[in-house]
Amino acid sequence: MAQANYHTAAGGVVVASDKKGMLVALIKSKYGDWVLPKGHVEKGESFEGAAAREITEELGIDGSLCLIHKLQVVRYSFVGDGGAKQQKAVHYYLFVLKGRCKLQPEKAEGITSARWFGYDTALVKLRYPADQESVKISKRLMG
Repeated sequence: MAQANYHTAAGGVVVASDKKGMLVALIKSKYGDWVLPKGHVEKGESFEGAAAREITEELGIDGSLCLIHKLQVVRYSFVGDGGAKQQKAVHYYLFVLKGRCKLQPEKAEGITSARWFGYDTALVKLRYPADQESVKISKRLMG
């Protein structure tokens, strides 16, 4: 039996506020699902650094991100291209964006859209339970 390939990723919940209250930034993947921004951790990079980099790249933001709290680590298995078993660990963090800005999705990575949503709408839009749980934890932490 072939050994599974292991991947480590980081990303998270980005919140900002406006007159309507707290907003969460989501991206729409190439598969049409709304998800949290995340991506691979580069060699020598911290999980927090990778999360901030991936969020900045995927959302196309140039604002100042402030790390608030580590949210959770989610581990799961899947079958990759060619039928090989893959295992992944994703480190999720909560960031606050100083000032709300227009989001510019990283289309080269297959991200078709990036938008701000209120917490409740974000929970409905998100495809994956781990992403939903990260938003729930964030809402509790932000009060």
